[in-house]
Formats: sequence, C-alpha cells, structure tokens
Amino acid sequence: TYREYSLINFANLSQKELYVRLTDKASGQAISTFSLGRMLTVHPPTYGVDSQNRMHVLHMVAPKAYAHVVVDVDGQLLSRELYYEKEADRPNLVTISDGTLGVYGGMTAEEHDTPYEEREFRKLSELPPGMPMLAVP
Repeated sequence: TYREYSLINFANLSQKELYVRLTDKASGQAISTFSLGRMLTVHPPTYGVDSQNRMHVLHMVAPKAYAHVVVDVDGQLLSRELYYEKEADRPNLVTISDGTLGVYGGMTAEEHDTPYEEREFRKLSELPPGMPMLAVP
C-alpha cells in the first residue's frame, strides 16, 4: 500500500509546533500523527524522503538550534538529533547521490557542548612528526 507523509504547522497562543502525519493513501485514514516539537519560523523546515522511504525533517527549534528528525513508514520516530549554527554556517538537509539524506553544515550537539579550547586548540604532544618543539626561555 502507499503511504503519505504530511507536515502540519500548529500554532497555539504561546508557540508553534510541527507535527508529522502518516496517512494510508488508499483509504485516507491517518496511521500516525505526532509532534516533532517546537518550531521557529525564522527558517522554514526542510524535508525529504530517502531511498528507504523514511522522512527526514530539519527544523529550527530555538535560536541557532535545529532538530533533524527521521520517521519510518510505520510512523515511528527513528532518531532526533540536534545541530547548531556555527557562526554563519547553518545546518542544511542535503541529498547524496545514492539517495540518502543527511545534515551538512553547522555543528553537532556534541561539538556545541565541547568547550572552545578543546575544539580549537591542540596539545603540544600532538605535533606532527618532524615538527620542531620550540624551547621556551
């Protein structure tokens, strides 16, 4: 049978939420409807279906924060990962030539939570082979 994914914006008084609905195409009956969470409309959500018929959605959940959500054909939430803007580099949902979808750009939640010093600086012991160590007077 054919199934159809739908994204639904729901706005209440305090915030907007993004929902996904999975519908049986022949009968029109909803199989599953659930919230993907809060949504900011500064950047509209991007979405696509990969080669395994899973829906990928990338939407803004907070200033400079984005959620990448994957839903399968049974209406089950497979994964939810957070990404953050890195200066002017914003996460984007991209399709690779083999039909897979992924997030390109920005930084992962793990990178975001790692202190700047650990991300940007290396230890002196990590010098490439052959590099001279400078003597400190």
